[in-house]
Amino acid sequence: MKERKLNQIISKVFKYQILNIKVKAIEIGQNTISLVIEAIKKWENFADDGKYFEHLWCVFDRDEFSQKNYNQAFEKIRSEERKINKKFKEKVGRGVKINIAYSNEAFELWYLLHYNYIDSACDRSQYSAMLSSRMGKTYRKNDPTMYEFLAESLQSADNKGQSFACSNAKKLRAKCTSSLGHNQKPVDHS
Repeated sequence: MKERKLNQIISKVFKYQILNIKVKAIEIGQNTISLVIEAIKKWENFADDGKYFEHLWCVFDRDEFSQKNYNQAFEKIRSEERKINKKFKEKVGRGVKINIAYSNEAFELWYLLHYNYIDSACDRSQYSAMLSSRMGKTYRKNDPTMYEFLAESLQSADNKGQSFACSNAKKLRAKCTSSLGHNQKPVDHS
């Protein structure tokens, strides 16, 4: 998905939830660790240019990456957050928080949580069929109209939609039994 379209979608999502926020979405499309490294480089470039963002979000799926690679991305985020804050906190007078939004194992779990609570382990290859069944049409990965489709089709449904999905994601996250909740399957932390 092109950065411009990504920014449009994110602007729509945040428009109704948070006022006085500036969002800059940058699609990197790499593995988990290289995504974290590239996101931090981009953040530092903004900060060096005087555009200091207080929050940096790294958004990724478990996908087919090894458990080791996936866990290293989480470790890298925490170590890089400490480095960034050491370097920039004195310069601008406040710290930065690196946030993580992840789905184990795929982002499609977030879409499914708009329809119902799911806590059984599914292989990511099953998500497309599950979504197609709930949507009443064939699910297409990277569909640029998905946000609008979910918002419109679930608007009239009882207790369905984004707040329902958030509630389901929180419930799923609460079931995590370890500090490494991102290793539990399924889990959505958005």
